[in-house]
Amino acid sequence: PIFKDYAKLTHTVGNFIPVYAIKNNKNWFSPFNSKRYKSTYDYWDLTLNHIKVILNDFMNSNDSIEIFLENTMNNNTFKYKKYIIESAKWILSFKTWPNFVEKNFLQSFLENPKDLTSEPKEFWRNHFKGTVSTKDENNLSEFLTFVNQAILERSSLIYKQLKLNYEFL
Repeated sequence: PIFKDYAKLTHTVGNFIPVYAIKNNKNWFSPFNSKRYKSTYDYWDLTLNHIKVILNDFMNSNDSIEIFLENTMNNNTFKYKKYIIESAKWILSFKTWPNFVEKNFLQSFLENPKDLTSEPKEFWRNHFKGTVSTKDENNLSEFLTFVNQAILERSSLIYKQLKLNYEFL
């Protein structure tokens, strides 16, 4: 039943996030989504962890987005994943990690959902350290239990905001 719940929840508003898109000839596509799979296997906790690093560095730099990006490109470090660098203008438009979390209703994906500065919650132990496989049954169970609840909570936050903005809901 937990996997069936997950299959249903992945097709709800709580599992989707708006990202930027660009037009290539006649088609629109998101370089962010298409390129992040290689680094994250589509695990959102890894993505959030990567986003938090660059947003915290940006906030601590006191630079403009342009200067920060220029310094990042000239620095030639491998601190940020390629998909993060290529999407940095969009990510940095949020200015801070707490703002990114709040604007995207991602509180339920944090270690402490009440603290917007909190770290992203790992989907299973040591996931941030490279254990990217859910082949281990314990990892899979931990992942499904947490993600199902986080998606439900995020869906609820989004729905409440929509209801506030649009009285007809």
